[in-house]
Amino acid sequence: MIAIGGEDTLGVAYRLSREGVKVVGIPKTIDKDLSGTDYTLGFETAVNVITEEIDRLRTTAGSHRRIFVVETMEGMQGGWPSREESRAAPTSS
Repeated sequence: MIAIGGEDTLGVAYRLSREGVKVVGIPKTIDKDLSGTDYTLGFETAVNVITEEIDRLRTTAGSHRRIFVVETMEGMQGGWPSREESRAAPTSS
């Protein structure tokens, strides 16, 4: 069986493997909260989407001489995409 998912999915896959089922687990979560891996499908995509959208908002705010406040929300444990995006986004001048 190939299990693609986050904490819940891979937890079930682990229990099945303990019962003798041959399992391959592929981490997929935007939360970046899985131990034992530095990369998960979904996390980089989430960071890239947030960065692109904030860049567009920054351009719009500048052309209209406005200030926009942006709040990002994530999955169950939230926080990692916002943290990484804030490091990737350009600072205002």
